[in-house]
Amino acid sequence: MKTCAKKININNVTDRQNFLWNAGVCLLYLTTAKLGLEYTIIGQTVTLLWLPSGIALVAVLIGGYRLWPGIAFGALIANAGTGVPVITLSVITLGDTLEPLCGALLLRRWNNFSVALDRLSDVLALILLAAFGSTIVGATFGTLGLIVGEEITFADFRLTWLAWWLGDGMGVLVISPVLLAGFSIARAIPTLFSSKKAVEAFLL
Repeated sequence: MKTCAKKININNVTDRQNFLWNAGVCLLYLTTAKLGLEYTIIGQTVTLLWLPSGIALVAVLIGGYRLWPGIAFGALIANAGTGVPVITLSVITLGDTLEPLCGALLLRRWNNFSVALDRLSDVLALILLAAFGSTIVGATFGTLGLIVGEEITFADFRLTWLAWWLGDGMGVLVISPVLLAGFSIARAIPTLFSSKKAVEAFLL
C-alpha cells in the first residue's frame, strides 16, 4: 500500500469542515501539550517529550497547510498557560507553527514520500527530515523566545536548545508513526471491503 504525502490533502472541504478540522487539531494539540508540560526540565516550557510536534506534523501531512491555524492556536493557548512574557509567547508560537509546516514541506519534496511508511527510505526521511531536521526550527525559535523574554540567558542557549530539540524530535518519533499507520489502515479498510465484496460476487 502506497500513499504519497503530496496526494493525501483533503480537498474540496467546506468552511465548516475546515473549521472543525482546525478545532480538532487545536484540541488534540492542547491535550497532549498539557501532558508534556507536566514534565518540564527547564523552566515551564522545555520538556524532553513534546507530542504536539508529532501531532502537528501528521495534521499537515494529512490535512494540508490549511490546518496551520489549529496548530497556531493550540500552541498559543498551551504556552500561554506557562506564564511566559507576551514576546516569548509570540516567538514560541511562531516556531511551533512553522516547524510542522517545514517538516511536511521537506517530506513532500522527498522522493515520493509515503505516509504508510512502507519503505525504509520513508522511515529514514521521517527521522532525518522531520524528527531531526524540521525540529531545529521549533528549538531555535523557542530558545530565542526565552532569551528575548529574559527567561534564560545566552549562556543557557546551548543546553536549552538541545533539550528543546530533543523534546520535539522525540514527539515526532513517538507519535507520528502511530498516527500515520492508523491513517493508512483507515484508508485501506474501504478498499478491503470492496475487494471482499467483489470476490463474493464473483463466487456467487
